[in-house]
Amino acid sequence: MRAALTCIFLLAACSAPQRTNMKGWELYCRNIEGATTYTLLPGTNRIKSIEEIEQAPDTAEGLDGACELLATLAPGQTVMISVPRVEGAAERGFFRPWYNHEPGISLKKHAAELDLELTGFITW
Repeated sequence: MRAALTCIFLLAACSAPQRTNMKGWELYCRNIEGATTYTLLPGTNRIKSIEEIEQAPDTAEGLDGACELLATLAPGQTVMISVPRVEGAAERGFFRPWYNHEPGISLKKHAAELDLELTGFITW
């Protein structure tokens, strides 16, 4: 019985619908005491507050966690790496990764494997 329930749970998780959003998605990167966290929020036409980002449920730690968040999105979605455009964001650990250094290299690779358009890296 337990094995049957486990199989049903796994099948439900694997068949979960992938998310779409007309305005794309925003991925926030934050370094807190040496640990990097990633938060995924739906794109909107407004500036997100630091508190809204910090309290968002779609938050994961490390590159593996970021990849799991990206895997919930439907192929073809656009994801913009964002930094809160409010005072105090840098002091709270928010950062935008370089495109040619980690974690940027791994994020780009995983997004490409999922057929996601990932933008917003520092390139200069």
